[in-house]
Amino acid sequence: MEPWHDPHAQDPLLREQARSGAFAPREVEPRLWEWAPTALVPWIWGADLVSRLGQSLPSLAVGLSGTLRRTGFASPDLLVVDHPLFCNLDRVVGATRFAYRATDLYREMHGRPVVDAVERLLISRADCVIATSQPVAQRLHELGAAHPVVIENGAEVAHFAHPADPPPEYENANSTRVVYAGAIDFRFDADLVMRLARARPDIEFIIIGGGTGGAAIATSPLRNLRLLGPRPYAMLPAYLQHAHAGSLPLNDHPANAGRSPMKLYEYAAAGLPVLATRTPELVRRTLPFVRFIDPRTPELSLDDLLQERPIPDPDKIATHDWSRIAACVLDTALKGPHGAAVTDEPDLSA
Repeated sequence: MEPWHDPHAQDPLLREQARSGAFAPREVEPRLWEWAPTALVPWIWGADLVSRLGQSLPSLAVGLSGTLRRTGFASPDLLVVDHPLFCNLDRVVGATRFAYRATDLYREMHGRPVVDAVERLLISRADCVIATSQPVAQRLHELGAAHPVVIENGAEVAHFAHPADPPPEYENANSTRVVYAGAIDFRFDADLVMRLARARPDIEFIIIGGGTGGAAIATSPLRNLRLLGPRPYAMLPAYLQHAHAGSLPLNDHPANAGRSPMKLYEYAAAGLPVLATRTPELVRRTLPFVRFIDPRTPELSLDDLLQERPIPDPDKIATHDWSRIAACVLDTALKGPHGAAVTDEPDLSA
């Protein structure tokens, strides 16, 4: 957290991060701690420092080493880094094992080629390298990882499967609803959502989340398009379970190619079929409850999904529970790139 982030910002996540950075680490629950240390510079500046001086954000974070010592994390058994902003954290933390788990195509996410140099450095020092999608694994291989292991993101399946009452916004019990829950940022296709809403005025389109990409939806005159804003995680199952389909409207931003959307399995755990923008990664997964949008006639794609309604198999969705994903990550990180038979060895021949 950079010191110029405003603790009174409208974004609740930024507010919480600002408060977290201002105070001591917090034990969220037994054996689980969180802390966002204050950094002297934005992390992307730190990325430039890596390539020029070998220094980066963890090296410049206020009180990082001392706080880790006081809380007992100075020499952990395992350090997992999941973003280039934590480059050099392995030099601050004396971990027995160090794993780099990349969750996105970070160069595209941040629009800065210098990020590649940071990832190369992380890869060169990591004991094992994990990717959450095949395109991310391919990128890591190009940057020097000999055997990146693909372990997809998952969902808290029991949380989304546990029956919940309809939320107060769903007052019309007979309405057909298509729901989106997630970030509304530069990767979100607001134009596609509005096109669907215009074409199908008898369907209610529910958008849950925050971000700058929601401005067009917020000002739309379409009465069947509703931007609810952020909702507590505890309430999300209600919004999903009482809809008819989940949506994953991705635009053509190159960062979308590497995504491993958690919401896919959150929708599925709630019993929803999913209408998604086609990406090579989602096609690779061959998920029977997912139907892809034909960009020429997206409204017909939606009609087909709602008519067919391919309901997810709960037993298969359970294999994507975070408990299993976490166990797989730990097994791979602690035993090395070949230590977990249940992970995918990516095809890096392309």
